Amino acid sequence: MKEYIVKVTDVGKHAFTGFRSRCKECGTIITDFPFEPLGRVLKNDVGKKCRKINNRWYVENQEQFEKGLVKVYKEDLMRVFEHPNTSAGWKCPICKTDADKEVVLIGVAGTEEGHIMQAEQIHLDCIELRLVKGDKKTFLAQEII
Repeated sequence: MKEYIVKVTDVGKHAFTGFRSRCKECGTIITDFPFEPLGRVLKNDVGKKCRKINNRWYVENQEQFEKGLVKVYKEDLMRVFEHPNTSAGWKCPICKTDADKEVVLIGVAGTEEGHIMQAEQIHLDCIELRLVKGDKKTFLAQEII
């Protein structure tokens, strides 16, 4: 293992949580510790990329992390659908087309009922998230023109 992206299920794991794999060449079992530079994995570590360089684990910096958010959502946090459901005349609310490409469901704020909420399909490659830091809260935002 040379690279590992921290997942939601990793929150709470500590530096010495190891992952075992088998060497393809010689069959030896190898244990890697990608959380070593993090100490204990926190919620704000989800999505960060841990890389092994010269047998030592490092965590990407904040700028790299923010640039990689969309990739993390695609791989870990959101289900990606290969094709949109166009049966009701759907069009992506960002690009305004019904192009046949990967989509994700994004929850519509204010429609929550318990653990259920309405969602809208959006083309995955139309999403360009930005981190907006306020005094008390931080948001992921998408500018739509």
